[in-house]
Amino acid sequence: DVTLTVEELGVLEELQGLGIGVKETRIMELPLSAQLRANGYSVVGCVHPESSQSAEGAEWFLIGRALFDVHPDIKAALSALQKQRVTEGGELAYEYTGYIVDSYDWIVAHPDRNLIRTIQTFDPSMAVETLDGGQGTVFETLTPEGEHILVYVHKLDGIPLRVVLELPYVTVLDTAWKTASALLIVQITFGVLLSLAIPILSSRMTRPLNSLAHAAQQIAQGNLDERVEIAGDDEVAQLGQSFEQMRIHLKARLNELSMLLDISQQVSATLDLERGVVPILKGALAETEGTVARFITLRDNGRPWQTYKIGKESGDLGKLDGAVITALSRHPKPLVVQDLSRALSRLGISSDLRSMAVFPVLSQGKMIAVLWVGVNQPGVFDEATINFLSTLASQAAILMENVRLFRTAEGGRQRLAAILTSTRDAILAVDADGHLLLLNPAAQHLFGIDRSAIGKPIKALGLPEPLTEVLSVETMTARRMLRYQKALPRAMRATVGAPTDGQPVPSVEVPLEEGRTFYASVAPIRGSEGLTLGVVAVLRDVTHFKELDEMKSEFVATVSHDLRSPLTSMRGYTTMLSMIGDLNDRQREYVQRILEGLQQMNRLVGDLLDLRRVESGVGLQREPCHVGLILIEAVEALRSRAKARGVTLRLEPSEGSPTVMGDRTLLRQAVSNLVDNAIKYTPSGGEVAVGLDIDVNTVTIRVSDTGIGIAAADQDRLFEKFYRIKRRETSNIQGTGLGLALVKSIVERHGGRVWVESELNKGSTFYIELPVPREELEEAGVR
Repeated sequence: DVTLTVEELGVLEELQGLGIGVKETRIMELPLSAQLRANGYSVVGCVHPESSQSAEGAEWFLIGRALFDVHPDIKAALSALQKQRVTEGGELAYEYTGYIVDSYDWIVAHPDRNLIRTIQTFDPSMAVETLDGGQGTVFETLTPEGEHILVYVHKLDGIPLRVVLELPYVTVLDTAWKTASALLIVQITFGVLLSLAIPILSSRMTRPLNSLAHAAQQIAQGNLDERVEIAGDDEVAQLGQSFEQMRIHLKARLNELSMLLDISQQVSATLDLERGVVPILKGALAETEGTVARFITLRDNGRPWQTYKIGKESGDLGKLDGAVITALSRHPKPLVVQDLSRALSRLGISSDLRSMAVFPVLSQGKMIAVLWVGVNQPGVFDEATINFLSTLASQAAILMENVRLFRTAEGGRQRLAAILTSTRDAILAVDADGHLLLLNPAAQHLFGIDRSAIGKPIKALGLPEPLTEVLSVETMTARRMLRYQKALPRAMRATVGAPTDGQPVPSVEVPLEEGRTFYASVAPIRGSEGLTLGVVAVLRDVTHFKELDEMKSEFVATVSHDLRSPLTSMRGYTTMLSMIGDLNDRQREYVQRILEGLQQMNRLVGDLLDLRRVESGVGLQREPCHVGLILIEAVEALRSRAKARGVTLRLEPSEGSPTVMGDRTLLRQAVSNLVDNAIKYTPSGGEVAVGLDIDVNTVTIRVSDTGIGIAAADQDRLFEKFYRIKRRETSNIQGTGLGLALVKSIVERHGGRVWVESELNKGSTFYIELPVPREELEEAGVR
């Protein structure tokens, strides 16, 4: 066939690119043709139209073609690609078919010549694997008859051809099954042999492992008496030896800890030094298998004081005590002497001791005792023994500190008991929960209770009502303060709720049935960390002072009553002096001073009589009183005086006008005294405000000013009779010192209370709290 292929046309195009045209092509029988055909090639001649322009006068170009039937390489490949049947052991193993495809998917060689020059394509999506570095590809596809086959396509090097091998899929499965069957038989055989060998091998391997597991279980359960024995010298045997060493060390350590625990319990159970030292010395001897153990306490100057010893002594060990104390006084650290012979010889002591260990007993960095153990063998103190003895020395330090603290506390307790027993004042201590903590013999005798009452609530002791009430109030305050202090950091507790100088101490008069009167002062009990632990009440018999006060009041009342007539006469005659003749300026000045003095005397006499009348309860009326109306009357009566001093007097509005039961005149007098004092002690330009606070069961009257204020030290005595504040600012203010005492008596007669809140140079506020007896008001027809 002289029709040129694409590759041959490409060659001609290259010739034309060189300016050489082709006129015709044909097969020519040239002398070389036979030789070329013998080598597997055919020849195609190409005529050159312009032969004169050829390089060497040539008019033909030759193109060689490979002949598949003759080419030795291709002929060999074709021979191998014929449909083959492969047998193994006389049986068909597998068969395959091979053929050649060119680069245009044309079959150029095939065992079936009917398929030559047909197209064979391969779908890339059916490729399952790439082999030979990309030269070969495996496809999984179907034949036109629907048979499942594997196809291998391999590119030939240097030739635009591909070799194709087709293998039926069932052949692959059959081959895989035969291979798997053979492997399965091998595995079954191996498994049977292995199953027979494993029990034998595992028995030999697991027996020592089981022994180790049993040993580990015994150690974990605390059974350290059973030995761990594993025969052999392999790794398991070495592990068994390690377990045995661990058992021995654990047993020794457990024995030490058990001994230490027993010694610690004995030391903690006693506060007697001699009884506590004995188990420590016995433990030291037992651990070291020693000969003697000694414990020497020291005085404050470091000299020996008391010596406790146990074991067999030989020689004068007192010299040895002094030597070790001297050595440790310079360097208070454990001292171990493994060979004691030279030291004994130097001290001139004849003893069979050969080694010793000495330990200082320290408390707060100071050596207070020495513990030492002597053994009649040299070099027996190893590190574990030294650590054990150091722990015993620490136990001895704890024992001595406990003994010291107990003796100190016991001494303090005895002194406190002696004080409480000897004092004639009754003393009761109550914890923050309101339970009795302590009472002295005077309190037992006074209230008829014994020490069995300790721990009981104070409300169940049958104490007088005023004392029970003030203790209940103060313990409630202490409980709240304790709860608040516990929530604070430790460093801040001592500063919260601490009493300050001049702070008033709660107190109350406690009248008893036999006519005796006691004055009870209540103060908080504060612990070492500043915590409020409870309250203590001290009751002093003030019956004699009450009687003297009563006699004084009687005398003052009598004198005051008797002074009214002569004072009235003196005032009358003094005012008449100007009627009997003219007076000069100096005489008028003297008369005015006399009148002012008489007026002050009249006011003093009036206050004394009013105070006496209120205290005795004579003429005290009890009727419904409108508090708002009382405030209006008191404020309006003093408005002109406030204006004259340049002080603003203001009555604050209130929600409603409550009604109380009492003496209207006395209540108005109490409010007037407070308002009058506020005006007197408020500088010009200041302000005095009178207000009212209404609660469910109480009504509170308050009188506030912007005056000079009252120091905390003066507030406690402010309501005493004849007490006046001594300050430079108050020296020119006249007063009797009875006004606030009268206010206090009036308010207490009405079942209320009066108090003051003040700050220097900022002003004061006085409060009067009165009860609102609703049942009594309803009986009086007031709703």
